[in-house]
Amino acid sequence: MINRKEMTKKPTAENPNNEYLLKLRWTLFTNNMLTLLVNYRGYPTQYVLEKKYPLESVIIPLLPDGDNKILSRTTAKIVFTDFDQRNKEAILDIFIEDNQQRIEVEFKPKKKP
Repeated sequence: MINRKEMTKKPTAENPNNEYLLKLRWTLFTNNMLTLLVNYRGYPTQYVLEKKYPLESVIIPLLPDGDNKILSRTTAKIVFTDFDQRNKEAILDIFIEDNQQRIEVEFKPKKKP
């Protein structure tokens, strides 16, 4: 969950606390390629990642840039690190760039059935 610290817009019925969910899940691993589905702020996207540079990562802008585009950049970088064949789990590293501390990040564990 991504929470904006700066409240530049009024809360809406769909988003009363200015919270945005960044949802990740993988659907297919074949030929050393991982199909990753990403949904942020209700916009679904699909990426195919490989374990070789530069195809192992994707950068997702979390907030619009402010006045200073370099300092106000707020992004998430998702890196495909490895795939555990035995447990059928993808290992992803998630890096958040937020130099001006415009957001709060909370990781919620996957719900167990």
